[in-house]
Amino acid sequence: MNGKGELQLLPGTKKRLGIKIPGENRFLYAGSAILGAAIVISFWFNFSIKSLESQMNTTDEQLFILEQKRDEKAEENIQTIRRQISLTSKLIDEHVYSTKAFSKLGSLMQENIQVKSVSYELTTGKFDLVGLAGSYTTIARQIASFLSDDSIMDVSVGKMKPNPDGTIEFGFTLSYDQVKLFKKVKTE
Repeated sequence: MNGKGELQLLPGTKKRLGIKIPGENRFLYAGSAILGAAIVISFWFNFSIKSLESQMNTTDEQLFILEQKRDEKAEENIQTIRRQISLTSKLIDEHVYSTKAFSKLGSLMQENIQVKSVSYELTTGKFDLVGLAGSYTTIARQIASFLSDDSIMDVSVGKMKPNPDGTIEFGFTLSYDQVKLFKKVKTE
């Protein structure tokens, strides 16, 4: 069996061809890389899911503990107090300040006028004022003083009669803007 015209039935040694095809294992390497990445990503997702489930369980336990500590009666009392404060704030905001109105009217009064009586009605928006003056000029100045203020909308002159002591008794009806005259202006 030396290879000279003889027939060989059993293979002896196998010879390899020295030809290499470029890229013959490329699909094998790419597939292995994708499989490896998929396995790593699945482990990472599994770890993340377990971590999130653990955090959710911890948070649920904390919420349950907080729920057990809740005092519903105290919460109800707090809500009631909050509503009361809200109503009180609204009442204070809409409160009528008579002292503000009288202070403003006092600042508008002329020096030679004596006020005998003052009455007002909030629903009609009118002041009734009865007073004494030394002259008709003083009364005219008083009317002008009232009309110079933006909170007084109109002045109606009532009955005027002279008194034996030289003074003139008069009556005014003042129409006013309630917001400007009575209510406290918010300064924010």
